[in-house]
Amino acid sequence: MSVVWCIFSGAGCILFPAGARAQAEERMACGKYAGYHDLLYRDKEYTGEARYLQALLARHAPGAGELLELGCGTGGLAAALAAEGFTVHGVDRSEEMLAFAWERARTEPRLSFSCADIRELPPGRAFPAIVSCFRVFSLFTQTEDLVAASRAAAARLAGGGMLLFDFWYGPGVLSCRPGVKIRRFGNELLRVVRIEEPELHPERNCLSLFCETLIEDIELQRLSRCEETQVLRYFFLPELETLLGRAGLELVEPLSWLDTERRPDPEDWYALVVARKGGKP
Repeated sequence: MSVVWCIFSGAGCILFPAGARAQAEERMACGKYAGYHDLLYRDKEYTGEARYLQALLARHAPGAGELLELGCGTGGLAAALAAEGFTVHGVDRSEEMLAFAWERARTEPRLSFSCADIRELPPGRAFPAIVSCFRVFSLFTQTEDLVAASRAAAARLAGGGMLLFDFWYGPGVLSCRPGVKIRRFGNELLRVVRIEEPELHPERNCLSLFCETLIEDIELQRLSRCEETQVLRYFFLPELETLLGRAGLELVEPLSWLDTERRPDPEDWYALVVARKGGKP
């Protein structure tokens, strides 16, 4: 991901170019993004998604009370899962995002969080089920990164444990070509305009998303402008089956996102797979 930040105030403009200070700039971007992440997704139906996962877990991992969530972000989904009775440990590599998640954990004893790259999860207890949403697995544009994340997940699953994750579904992406999106949202502290311009790369099964975000801090009367490019990968079921197999996982069931019965079809951008680790609990 390449990032450029401009901060405008009464003192003028400070430009932080992508390249020379990439790591520092990425941390700045993560911090700013974490600050308006929940605002950006305030209309997201976390409760509905948690109940959807609950229904699938009841079918494939009955009795699973503890979950590991990979790429938990600010903890919105984890909190919704906790409200449904699960004990959830969330993992994310962004300390800035986790700062918001840890705040949630202060009032919900079923929640805990830690900072780690999900491709390199530290050793720990085995879970009966692992979930990952927000297209986290589509962020792995390199095959070896996806296999590494799948192997790390498998290592933290109990025998017979289940991995559920969502992703961009290739046939849907290719048949329903994306267009430019402009979103405006805000609250009493911030006003935000976000422009998303997609570009398809079918030779790599990827889509690059150029995002320009304008964030107005109302109290400080300061305008921040961010340009970033995210590259995400879309998947086809045969390749997912092969890649999961390399991690010792069996693809059990593909589903259209938020549908407990229907397989994905070319009208679906979003899908979910259920995979199982071999062995006994």
